[in-house]
Amino acid sequence: MFICKNCLKDKFLKDYLRDYPQKGKCIICRSESHTVTDIEAEEFQNLFKAVVRYHYAEYHYNNHWGGAFGIEGILLNENAIIEHRFHDEGDSDLLYTLLPKDVYARDGNGVSLYYGFDEYIRGLFTTSLQKENSKMISTFEKELNEKNHYVVEEKAKSLLEPLASQIENKISIGKSFYRARIGFEKRYADLLNPEYDKITYYYEPYREKNIQAPPPPKASAGRLNRQGVSYLYLSSDIKTAVSEVRPHPGHLVSVGKFILSREIRIADLESINLRKFCTDDKIKEFIFLNSIGKKFSMPITPEEREQYLITQLFADTFRLLEFDGIRFKSSVSDGYNIVLFDANLCKYTNEESDVLLCEEVKYSIRGINEGVVFDKEDFEEY
Repeated sequence: MFICKNCLKDKFLKDYLRDYPQKGKCIICRSESHTVTDIEAEEFQNLFKAVVRYHYAEYHYNNHWGGAFGIEGILLNENAIIEHRFHDEGDSDLLYTLLPKDVYARDGNGVSLYYGFDEYIRGLFTTSLQKENSKMISTFEKELNEKNHYVVEEKAKSLLEPLASQIENKISIGKSFYRARIGFEKRYADLLNPEYDKITYYYEPYREKNIQAPPPPKASAGRLNRQGVSYLYLSSDIKTAVSEVRPHPGHLVSVGKFILSREIRIADLESINLRKFCTDDKIKEFIFLNSIGKKFSMPITPEEREQYLITQLFADTFRLLEFDGIRFKSSVSDGYNIVLFDANLCKYTNEESDVLLCEEVKYSIRGINEGVVFDKEDFEEY
């Protein structure tokens, strides 16, 4: 039985289909004109279960915990995994007799869709994989509050070294990135304009050393670097670079372009591939790595900069593992950020250097206590 690329929504399943394309008729849309893949293949079955867990907590699809109609109840409605509108309605019953064929992992292989029983008590996967936070992160954070970072570093290295190949990525020489800084070098006025109330200004952007990474003595502590350590913070595009310096409306922002001078090896936390983690044990590794990626991307207010201790620890660890830098999602834009441990890996170019005006900043807010029933006797200050 087959499913086509147009009826797959999830990025990991689409990626699988690109590697295992076949010809056939899609069970959902009944088209034979699109590339399809075999849903009965063991690798697809395990990936499908991992994808369900990536998007949904178990109580969404396990009828013992409130998921009244099982996986079908999710997938027969608008969802993040596959197209829910079938060409022939009866095909949905056929599809869900095979997807998945086995809901538990066997002999340590494969992925369990349900938690099952733990010491005679039914358990559940309480959180989707993309939202679950590894307990190892909180363990490291607690240790960093009690010990110097170099004491904890060896433990972090021993955990990440076996996983390095799972997040390793290469970026080719010549790739362009951008860096922004609030302000500008100089302002010039056209004083020969006879209309004095309409003076034209030209703003010269920061260039060269004034927009590059600061020298170590001037480097303040940042998300990845410690005080006195200079890393080069870059972004995938101009909008992301400008967003990362958090300008206010009315701010003028200089932008510079940087080009890789050689191929680099990065720890890629922006696009961790779930396909590499399709056993129950490896899913724990995915949660750990994904949790690190979320820490790198998490917005930090100026008064909470002690939270940089954990990201600085992992940055130091990736550097010890001989990565040239780290890539992670931006929390303020659609692009990504990349931080290089050696600023000389990129060369500044005057191409696209410019001064931009921040016209508007939009905020999304929500009630942080929404849905919380607070009883002081049940809560502890934390």
